[in-house]
Amino acid sequence: MGVLLDTGFLLGLHHKRDENHRRAETLMLEIVQGQHGAAHYSDYVVDELLTLTWRRSGNQSLVRALHEELLGARALGAGRLVFIGERVFHEAASLHRRLHARLSFTDCTSVALANDLGIEKIASFDDGFDGHLTRIQ
Repeated sequence: MGVLLDTGFLLGLHHKRDENHRRAETLMLEIVQGQHGAAHYSDYVVDELLTLTWRRSGNQSLVRALHEELLGARALGAGRLVFIGERVFHEAASLHRRLHARLSFTDCTSVALANDLGIEKIASFDDGFDGHLTRIQ
């Protein structure tokens, strides 16, 4: 059992003005307490999160803090960074060809990675995952 962490969830968790901030904090507490299994996040989610955070907030200190939390010495204690390999990348590309109107390429990498790791849940506020993964929200 495990859970993937989606970009929107992580953005909500770290951006206090995000509409989902309080819910993301509650979900993260559940994750840290082990209620949803081991947490994972991908390199594609890190890319998307750092890019969106900068574009939406323009806050350099927030981007730096996220960088440290996800990639630095204080890496996210509740999650494990997983790199999208070639096999998962090609599976994501196949999914994206069919689902591009509903899921971004990054979201397709999350679905493909979940399938590869045997994970059925995702911490996300994005209903595009419905029918592919069980959202905890």
